[in-house]
Amino acid sequence: GIDIVPRDSPAAALSDADIIITITTSPEPVFAGVDLPDKPLHINAMGAHYPWVREIDEYTVANSRVFVDEMRQGWNEEGEIIMPLEAGAIDRNHVIGDLGALAAGKLDGCLAEWRVDTATSTRWTLFLSGGTGIEDVAVARRLYEKAVARGIGTEIQFNQPYEYEL
Repeated sequence: GIDIVPRDSPAAALSDADIIITITTSPEPVFAGVDLPDKPLHINAMGAHYPWVREIDEYTVANSRVFVDEMRQGWNEEGEIIMPLEAGAIDRNHVIGDLGALAAGKLDGCLAEWRVDTATSTRWTLFLSGGTGIEDVAVARRLYEKAVARGIGTEIQFNQPYEYEL
């Protein structure tokens, strides 16, 4: 099990974090990047899906190795990278890549060689998840496989063929 310890503020919750997950509807950053600990950590930001909202501040984005679900979607929908780009805090090369490239082994996703802030030697990775259909399909398939293996669930018949000829 994992112990859950309530904290009085975002800064207190961040102080000894190794992994940070945000999944809010907040239009503004939910913590200040300057409060992040001076050590390697990973952030999953999954709540903001519009160009004008963001859960993560510019400081955190600018000082992180950034990955997105899909590059085009990220640059069109993720306020976390659109706003810092418009403010001049990052350039278009700041986003390292997307899930497809990472899964294909085309990118190094680990923290080991990434040195962001030379003054503090901070190493952070940030995954901005806007969500894609393929993620939903992958989860659905895994759930289906687990249900079949356990012999649970209800098969649903549709009134159309499952296969189509093109």
